[in-house]
Amino acid sequence: MTAEQCQLLALQRARRDSSTAPIPEYRVRISADVFIPQKKIQPLGLKAELNKISFRTGEKATLEMKTNRNARIAVFNLTADDKVMMLFPNQWEKENLLPGGKSLSFPGPDSMTEMVMQTLPGHKRDPEAFMVVALDPHPDKDFLAFFPPARPMPLSDFFKKYSETSESAEDAILTYEVVSAPAP
Repeated sequence: MTAEQCQLLALQRARRDSSTAPIPEYRVRISADVFIPQKKIQPLGLKAELNKISFRTGEKATLEMKTNRNARIAVFNLTADDKVMMLFPNQWEKENLLPGGKSLSFPGPDSMTEMVMQTLPGHKRDPEAFMVVALDPHPDKDFLAFFPPARPMPLSDFFKKYSETSESAEDAILTYEVVSAPAP
């Protein structure tokens, strides 16, 4: 970066109140050109909803997904410890072709999978997200070939792999929070 692209602004000090020590606050201004590549597909019309946005430990999450065109669907969990895990498709539910105009619930009523919410050990609350991805249904594009189901991977590794297919995909990120239930 050149000096014109990155500029250090005046140092400031932040303080919660007069009883706490000031914290130095460094600010920068960055100027950048951002390139957004064109999608290689016609819009799939992905819509995704989560049954709640705040869960107590032990509650179950359910996702509803729909596309306007046929698409292959995947569900990823972005966890509070900066890991990503593919939840669907999985070893029990490999068929992930969603016909256009139809809805898909995950986990479905007959699913062998449940999404039981919990905080990380020792945490009282954790922000997390589900990432729902709709991929153009070409036979050479298979989520199971790119991502191991039910195995956490670092966030950076996930996005490195996802970038290989993102131009053929639409995605939705559904944020939520998990709060530990008070002890009885």
